[in-house]
Amino acid sequence: MDQNAMRDALTRLHAELDNIDHVDPTSGAALKKLAEEIRRILENSGEIPESHHQSLRESLKESVGHFEASHPLLVSTMNRIIQSLSDMGV
Repeated sequence: MDQNAMRDALTRLHAELDNIDHVDPTSGAALKKLAEEIRRILENSGEIPESHHQSLRESLKESVGHFEASHPLLVSTMNRIIQSLSDMGV
């Protein structure tokens, strides 16, 4: 996945995260952390800095467990981004 595709995927994921309204407190904290990290990445213009790749991958992997049963489409998007980061060597 190139940088533009990654940015588009993160933009879609961020929008999906913003639309989640019913979560337990633990999942809510994970959701807030992930949404904030994605927002910071998207605020930077241009390429997503490599320094964010590992942190983003870890946050996504952590969040998958919180949303696997309740939001399978969200998890699908997260897994695609995780796989793309892995393909990039992260």
